[in-house]
Amino acid sequence: MTEKIIVKERTGKYEELLNNCIEPETFIIDWEKNSNYELSFTAFDDHSLAFSLLTNENHIIADGQEFVIKTSEPTLSGSTHTIDVKATHIGYECTYVRTNESMDGSFGFTPKGLFDYVTKNGQKTGGFTYEIHGDFQPVQFDNMGKCSLKDVLSKITDSWKGSVYTFDNRHIDIWSESEFKKDNGRVIHYYHDTSDVKLSADTTELQNIAMVYPSQKEATKTDTSDNSSDDSTTKSDDTKKNDSDTTESKPEYIFPPFEVRDEDSIARFGEKAGEDINDDKSQNADDAKKSALSQMKSEPAITLTSTYYGDDDFFKGESVLLKVQPLNLDTNVTVVGIKKALLNFEQVKQITFNNTVQTYFDLENSTKNTITNLIDSKISNITNNSNGNNQSNKLWEVGEVK
Repeated sequence: MTEKIIVKERTGKYEELLNNCIEPETFIIDWEKNSNYELSFTAFDDHSLAFSLLTNENHIIADGQEFVIKTSEPTLSGSTHTIDVKATHIGYECTYVRTNESMDGSFGFTPKGLFDYVTKNGQKTGGFTYEIHGDFQPVQFDNMGKCSLKDVLSKITDSWKGSVYTFDNRHIDIWSESEFKKDNGRVIHYYHDTSDVKLSADTTELQNIAMVYPSQKEATKTDTSDNSSDDSTTKSDDTKKNDSDTTESKPEYIFPPFEVRDEDSIARFGEKAGEDINDDKSQNADDAKKSALSQMKSEPAITLTSTYYGDDDFFKGESVLLKVQPLNLDTNVTVVGIKKALLNFEQVKQITFNNTVQTYFDLENSTKNTITNLIDSKISNITNNSNGNNQSNKLWEVGEVK
């Protein structure tokens, strides 16, 4: 059954079926975790009201979700009139729900507290609702200023590692890392379900060593003026002024700066020293170390994408067992991106899986096993070579001659 695509005038005054003027193969819905949720397509002028409604800030309803047109680019070529449309999910309209108040000082917030701060405890929501899934401990924020609900989403994903936000129209869900993953027992087999698996590992920004600097104590002043006097000597005012030497002591840290090292990363990739980390929130070295280790990019950035030929849909956060026999790779991955052609069933879905380092380690271990097997096979061939004169089959080990 063909999905119905609706175009709606911004205020709801007009609403029309859009399918007849859409070029089906161009209609793409693209979602990426904490980053992007949009649709795009090309429509041709069929002189309909639906086509004329394809203007900025009007709405598109597709796949059960509402999107807002943000760019519309008409093209005229001879007698052909088309328009390229890009619309973002209506959830991103939360950027227009703002607070103009500010709070000076340091305050502990949970995600719920951040939402309440912007929406004035639910009095100013812009029609948005939200739900928190999982356990979120309070995090310190300094000098909260004017911000929007979209800013709140960024603060959440920046401050709670692994957290995710998703939209269901004007409803916002906030997920902890563990709550976002859902295992339905699905398995994807290379060749059977997909013939295209691409994994990239990028160590360009790798860092596993850094100096950590905590906040400083307030500078103190020391008065070293000489106030001593005796009956026989009276100092003039000018002399007293010159003797008075008021100096400022150097700022001191609340605890000594230290070097933090991710030893597991160093063992795998070598020492990769990077920029200093300034920590104004932690009150002791242990907390500062945990914070620094979470901030450093001590593992490769992993991207794993695959096309999928099945008819069934994936859902956000779904945990999948990916089996790639040519690489001897069996690894659990999580869906963090879905790109699909909603109106063209001949086009396959493109699925992006989580960029956790475990996927990289699984592939690395698989590669090591392959190398070991190849070496063992090579040694076996040499051992079984009866004449021992075939130099091309010899495996040379480099070492010190004693």
